[in-house]
Amino acid sequence: MLLNYSLLAIGITFGVFGQLAIKQGVLTLKVKYGDGIGFFIGALTNVFVFIGVALYGMSTVIWLFILSRVDLSIAYPTVSAGYIMVVLLSKVFFKEEVTVARWAGVLVISAGVILVTCFV
Repeated sequence: MLLNYSLLAIGITFGVFGQLAIKQGVLTLKVKYGDGIGFFIGALTNVFVFIGVALYGMSTVIWLFILSRVDLSIAYPTVSAGYIMVVLLSKVFFKEEVTVARWAGVLVISAGVILVTCFV
């Protein structure tokens, strides 16, 4: 059981860092190419986008393993922990403004994750 939850946490973390890497990549692309076709061509060769997609791929492989061992009704809601991590890390890495309403949403999501995982 511990292995399953550890793998779930790793998969979520890979997904979160994949999202952050893709965000970093598209920020540099937008500055360099604007919104045109060059943006999409640049995405194919951007190292951050590549790393992000690779992390998503690894997350998907882990997810397949998790689905074979954990109830979907537990595993899928737990993935929302990634939303919490993305909000926190977006504030740190991208200096995004996180409003009180967003923090409230993070608290609600956190409570849901705790309810789903701790009271199994």
